This record gives sequence, structure tokens and C-alpha cells, in this order.
Amino acid sequence: MDTVEATPELGRFLAIAIPIEAPAEALAAFAGLGFRDVPVNDLEAAPRAVVSDGRLSIGLFDPGSEGPVPVFVRPDLRRHVAKLEAAGIELAEADLADDRFHRVVLRDPSDVEIVLIEARTFAPVDPDPSLVSACGRFAELCIATRSIEDSKRFWTTLGFAVADETTSPYPCVRLEGFGLAIGLHETTAFRAGLCFDAPQLDARIEYLRAKGYAVQRSSPLGPTSATLHAPGGVPFFLRGDESNDAER
Repeated sequence: MDTVEATPELGRFLAIAIPIEAPAEALAAFAGLGFRDVPVNDLEAAPRAVVSDGRLSIGLFDPGSEGPVPVFVRPDLRRHVAKLEAAGIELAEADLADDRFHRVVLRDPSDVEIVLIEARTFAPVDPDPSLVSACGRFAELCIATRSIEDSKRFWTTLGFAVADETTSPYPCVRLEGFGLAIGLHETTAFRAGLCFDAPQLDARIEYLRAKGYAVQRSSPLGPTSATLHAPGGVPFFLRGDESNDAER
């Protein structure tokens, strides 16, 4: 008799999905941030477009859900659903028909969607040395939660491991797994967003504003940070180097 593993395996992180109403404008905006257009497979679950800086890929989807949504590739997805349910994870949606591209949607305690699909919808993207990311290096998906313990329990049940815990400016937990890092923040001060490590933050803010991007010189992540309002309404949190700022 087959046994069911206690901890599900999500597969491999593929991309962050965000809803976009005007893809052409979004592609131009992301190009200015150092992301390039990536060819997309002709599959029903594929996004309208994908952009990548070689480390982070972002899928641009039709409006329908509030992003950002982490997407994972899990082969043999229909069989894997039993492991999710055995671990106590409820399925928000499941499209597992024989004639369909298999897709499952989960929701965390903060109502952030997680999507599992059975195969990649675009080819792997290698880092391009000629591309310079105006936002810095992608660090984690930031999620605000009312209960950090409930959120931590959910994500660790899915197989993520706790990498770090802090208490300032409020309780925070960093989780890692399957090619993605997640920052849980016990606050209601922001919607889920993408966090980038952004050294020389002041120079970045000046550059981005000169290029026409809306950048706020603050964020919920602390005093040495900024918020860029990206296409689709998803906040990009730019986290500066506190030690460098202290020296100025």
C-alpha cells in the first residue's frame, strides 16, 4: 500500500504572477527596470507575457486575481494533490481533468494565492550580464500577516524552512524553499510585494524618478528602504544598506 509523505513537495519555483491590464505598457515599464521579454509557450495556463532579469521571472496575466502570486512547477500534479490534502492543505481551486493542463491553487492565511502547474510555460532564463537591474537583486516575496504563527505553520507544512527570525520593527520570519524566499511580516501595513536588496539606494531612487517611475522614499520594511509602484499595482520594496546610510 502506498504511503503519503507528511511534507508535500511544491516542485520548483517558476515565477511571480501579476495581473496586467495593458501588457504593452507593462513590458515597456519592466524593460526600463532591467527586465527583458521572454518567449512563452502556447499553453492554456501560460501568461500573456514573461519578463526576467535572469534571477526573477515575472508572468503577466489577465486580471482576475490580486498578485503577486508565486507559481511552482510540480510534475505529476494530479497524484501530488493527495499529499497536499493529507498534510491538511485545502485546495482553493483544482483543474485536473484529463484533457486539461493541470493546475492547482492554494491560499495562505493572508489570502495570498499559490499556484502549482504541471509543467513549465517558458524555458529557463540564464542571467544576462548586459542587463542591469534598477531595483537591485530580488530577495524575497514579502507577505503581511495578522498571525505570524499561523502563516509560518502553513508555509512550513508546505515544506519551507525557517531561515531567520527577527522582532524589529515587528515580528518577521524568513522562510526558504523550492527556489524562493518568503518574508512573513506580522503587520497589516502593506499588501504582498517583492523585496529587492538595493545598495546605493539614494542613487537608485534618483535614477528611477528621473526615468518617470513613482518611488516613495519609505516602506514598511524599515527606514532605509523605498517603495516602487510597479505595473499591476504590486509594490516593489527596495531595501538599502543601513551601514552605508549610517556612514553618510
